[in-house]
Amino acid sequence: MTTAGSRGRGRSTWLYLLAVVLAASAGFWVAAISFQYKLKPYFYAVKIINKVSAFDPNKDFVYRTLSTLFIEQPYRKDVTFLGDSIVAFGKWDVLLKGIDVDNHGIPGDTTQGLLLRLSRNEVVGRTAIVMLGVNDLKMELPRAATEANLRGILQALRGKRVILVATLKTGIPSTNAKLAPIIEFERKLCMAPTCTYLNPNRALAPMGYLKPEYTVDGVHLNWRGYRTLASQIAAAEF
Repeated sequence: MTTAGSRGRGRSTWLYLLAVVLAASAGFWVAAISFQYKLKPYFYAVKIINKVSAFDPNKDFVYRTLSTLFIEQPYRKDVTFLGDSIVAFGKWDVLLKGIDVDNHGIPGDTTQGLLLRLSRNEVVGRTAIVMLGVNDLKMELPRAATEANLRGILQALRGKRVILVATLKTGIPSTNAKLAPIIEFERKLCMAPTCTYLNPNRALAPMGYLKPEYTVDGVHLNWRGYRTLASQIAAAEF
């Protein structure tokens, strides 16, 4: 025989389960919308993740593996791309047909990581195309450190033809605001006769942010974005 007390406990259990399901559902949608539209919870989550898994060149397996291969490779191509994941994911031999190109991009790399690579005598061709910087913000490197690293990179590449590509803007306004002085510093830094400055943001981010049709996540490029970037680079005299 079902008593009033047992019915009440059963009703309470179902209400509790319903509340849990509704709370989980609400949490899922808040997370999904925050990620899609880059709302504040998204940035808080990214910041926590970056703190927990900060990029360390001396400990990162991908960095150590690729940088070792780039140092030990027994060949040297005419043009070497140096940079982070935006460089690494580019099919430069397809995008820049007819150019003898080597891809030395490492996902997650920073100006500090690239400078370290060059100090270890990484194999670089006659022309070096340098493109990175956004991960310095991700790792919260001081701007003065980024600027000092960029100076060191150009110094390490002296004797080479250097094409310094401005750090690409993102689809995130707060990140772009922090990138603006770095991009301006890159422009001023690349004044030597052997250094060519390219700013593809004029094509990829004409409104001040990376256009959605050029990106998969607000930071990394899709194929259309890479084709637009490659057309800007191809305009430089190699």
